[in-house]
Amino acid sequence: MSEKNKELMDRIKGHFSDLERTHLYVEEWDQDIYMAPISMRDRQTMQQRSKDSPMQIAIYGLILSAENEKGDKLFGLDDKVALMNNMTYETVEKIMTAMLVKTDPEQAEKN
Repeated sequence: MSEKNKELMDRIKGHFSDLERTHLYVEEWDQDIYMAPISMRDRQTMQQRSKDSPMQIAIYGLILSAENEKGDKLFGLDDKVALMNNMTYETVEKIMTAMLVKTDPEQAEKN
């Protein structure tokens, strides 16, 4: 790898590592959740595991990135079925909007 490419790769890696987690208070759960940035690999994993089902993509997104304030994962793969069976579409949509679009969910709802 040339020195020029190495510098670019260092900037790309630095940008990703500098991204802040998204914070969202989920009123329905009375829970603050924090979402780590989603990499291209994470998105690929979400799509592959979900077989392109939008709802399953959302569930895998939660499993991969939802954290508590300390950075501990809130969900694991063993929570998938419970999440699918016990979450409303509106709650999933609000969380995924905050996670993927990186906008204020209340602002997104107004648009």
